[in-house]
Amino acid sequence: MPALCAFTAPTVTSYKRLVPHNWASAYGCYGFANREAALRVIPGSRGKEEKSFNIEFKPVDGTCNPYLALTAILAAGMDGIEKEIDPGKAIDFDPANLSDQERQDLGIFRFPTNLGEAVIALQEDQFFREVLGDVMYDEYIKLKRFTWMEYNKQITPWELEKYAESF
Repeated sequence: MPALCAFTAPTVTSYKRLVPHNWASAYGCYGFANREAALRVIPGSRGKEEKSFNIEFKPVDGTCNPYLALTAILAAGMDGIEKEIDPGKAIDFDPANLSDQERQDLGIFRFPTNLGEAVIALQEDQFFREVLGDVMYDEYIKLKRFTWMEYNKQITPWELEKYAESF
């Protein structure tokens, strides 16, 4: 899931909403109808809950390329099914309310907190190299790394207001 964020939350601004208690999911976990779970299983219509449901991957925003994001999500999902990866226990609470140790014990992890961390997660996950191919994978990482470096060179109005007279 952390590597997926490089596709589903592809801009610097994307990470401003992936914070605890925001219904956008700051932690990798799943749950049934849990608005704080990154992977949310939503029951179907009354009386048909066992026959129909929706699955929502929450750390996605409107700045993503929908084709690339959907390809990454579907590929990761199919890989999980094929390899029978155990997603752990479904949770019905906000993972931000747990201690770090409790989250660790449950296998719940914090998503990247910025685009730079998401790019590192993508670089460490060779699965997406196989999905996208070497050229697309390498060029996408270069583009996101460049974006992150350019962002880090900017001085914001907040910084000017906060620090200009102090130093």
